[in-house]
Amino acid sequence: REAQAKGQAAAQAAAEMETLKLRHSSEVSSLRAAAKRSEEAAVLEEREDVEARHRQQLETMRADWERETELSRESARATVEAAGAEVERAHRSFDAEKRQLKATASEHQARALAARAEVAGFEGGLAA
Repeated sequence: REAQAKGQAAAQAAAEMETLKLRHSSEVSSLRAAAKRSEEAAVLEEREDVEARHRQQLETMRADWERETELSRESARATVEAAGAEVERAHRSFDAEKRQLKATASEHQARALAARAEVAGFEGGLAA
């Protein structure tokens, strides 16, 4: 009877050991799955952080580009306005020179007419 009791105790102990092994295996699998989910969550969070940083960098770059574009436009407008003002000054200067040349030409024409009249007067005086 004692041997039978020891045999049953050994069989029960073996069954409990198998149950513990199964439980241990199940818990290890659960912990691995939890670790994997935790790792995936950490990777996802890191990815979201990187994407947010990249979006911010892109927004900063876009804002810088827009600022530089506007500065270039303003500079181009100023250059065009300055060139327009220079053209206006050149036109005014040209018009003033043209008026001066016309006045000088009229003056020379008047002198030429006066000289012709004077020459005609001398020729008339010599002929008489």
